[in-house]
Amino acid sequence: MTNPKISLAANDMQSGPAGPRPGPLMRKAAGFALPFSLSAEAMILIVVAIIVGYLAVVPLATLLISSFQSGFLMPSSEWTLANFQRFFSNSIFYQLLGTSVLYAMSTTVVATVLGVGLGWLYARSDMPAKKFAFIAVITPFIIPGVLYAIGWILLLSPRIGIVNAFSFGLTGHTLFDIYSMPGMILVEALHNAPLAFLMSISVFSSIDSSLEEAAYIAGFGPFGVFRRVTLRLAWPGILGAGLLIFIRVISSFEVAQLIGTPAHIFVFVSQIYAAIQSFPPKYGQASVIGDVLLVLCVLGLYFSNRLTRNRGKYATISGKNFKPVATPLGKWRWPCAGIFFLMFLITALSPFLAILWASVLPAYEVPSLDVLHRLTYVNYLNVFRYPDILQSVINSLIAALATAAITMVLTTFAAYITVKTKIRGRWLLDLLVFVPIAMPGIIIGIGILFWYLIAPLPFSLYGTLTLLIIAFVTTHIPYGMRYMTSGMIQIKDELEEAGLVAGAVWFTVFRKIYMPLLMPSLLAGFVYTIITVFREVSTAIFLYSPKSQLLSIAVYTLWENGAFPIAAAAGILTVLMVLALFGAIHLIAKRRGISLTI
Repeated sequence: MTNPKISLAANDMQSGPAGPRPGPLMRKAAGFALPFSLSAEAMILIVVAIIVGYLAVVPLATLLISSFQSGFLMPSSEWTLANFQRFFSNSIFYQLLGTSVLYAMSTTVVATVLGVGLGWLYARSDMPAKKFAFIAVITPFIIPGVLYAIGWILLLSPRIGIVNAFSFGLTGHTLFDIYSMPGMILVEALHNAPLAFLMSISVFSSIDSSLEEAAYIAGFGPFGVFRRVTLRLAWPGILGAGLLIFIRVISSFEVAQLIGTPAHIFVFVSQIYAAIQSFPPKYGQASVIGDVLLVLCVLGLYFSNRLTRNRGKYATISGKNFKPVATPLGKWRWPCAGIFFLMFLITALSPFLAILWASVLPAYEVPSLDVLHRLTYVNYLNVFRYPDILQSVINSLIAALATAAITMVLTTFAAYITVKTKIRGRWLLDLLVFVPIAMPGIIIGIGILFWYLIAPLPFSLYGTLTLLIIAFVTTHIPYGMRYMTSGMIQIKDELEEAGLVAGAVWFTVFRKIYMPLLMPSLLAGFVYTIITVFREVSTAIFLYSPKSQLLSIAVYTLWENGAFPIAAAAGILTVLMVLALFGAIHLIAKRRGISLTI
């Protein structure tokens, strides 16, 4: 039976006898003859490569060039190494390097150990309630970083922390000071442990249980089998996850600024922010620090790719007899499931409830019976009464939807070129698409800031919502490409060939065949982009103006200005908006029979 979603209507066909699939130079774009020999694929390659190259390479080149300039990219500027000399000869460089590496490495170890341990329980044991366990672990990863940091501040601040207030009332001592290096590591590790969890699930699920069974027969106990067999086979994937977490942590802005800066603990990201926010701005210093941060991220990505590339020698799945067997936990089945419930309670529910509590108070106070009669919803009304906050809600919706739409359109065509064609030069497009993945959001932000301050344009984009959308599209292209590449690989070439043989022009084939089949991947990437744009701070922090402020920036600004209840209400509103958008898209997809998995 013909699938109506991918059938080709008669009026979409060109008349003519059926024949072999036309070569690339014989095709016409949308049925219109060109004055020169250029295929539809070649046109798409050129257009997408120019757009992606401009988005990714120009800001990066601007950042690198500015670090070698005596002035800020002015015609009178001279080439110099003075910026590097001043920074590297200052003791602050070594302090920043040591603090940043210590913070990132410690967080990576904690997050990876926690995520891998939970991943093994989920993927390799007979633990019950696995659906709840999965949701319990990944929930903190969905919460925007600025809200997550604020939630933990409300719990563990030495002055206003709920946990510390109860601890002081019971023992006369506070339990834990969030404004410390251990506090930074705790919050960032709990926020990134879900990433290690997700990556370790795929690793553990691909290990043949017969190897572990052989180790049991040889006399090893459960711990010995895990250490000598399971862990060694999973090691490349675990290290790859750790390196990706390292890149995320060392370039993370929210925890470094909200928790580290008040404690006078400075890392590369917070120092970049301080350099640009100073008067006059220290653009040269910010550029040099950005270069150092970029080098660290590129090195981390390089080693991660090397580990991933060499995982073939650790392969254990050899044929249809492979089956992953769950390790029996015996009497520990439910206690292990309880670990996931405890994780959900500590890492997700507690910070969220702390933010919710702050949002229903006229002025923040720690919970007590005396405070209950002062609970109010006025903060939520004030969110909409403030013109700036209301505008930030509109800006966030526009930015999220526009970024998602542009990103998925670009990556859909890019994935087609790199996966489905043999056209020369497609390797360049594949390279350009993944350039931004090595660039932290804050690096992309300052690169775009520097470029559009000097760009010879007939109009100014600085401080506009358009500039923010450009930045967000740049940061999200690699992730959109991953979604669309995985979807494109699953479509057999015979479907396109059948359409072309039937006489349809290329764009008709793409619209009638590829788009319906790619819709699950496209919608998944669309939703992922919307969620991440709503939580974005580091990329936007240098690019917004009062007219283009986003809701995430509004939350950060309100918190920094001491308006804790309003900031909390705006944060809860952010979460509700993301859930509402996700629910609406999920409902539309369900009605159209599309499976949506992020």
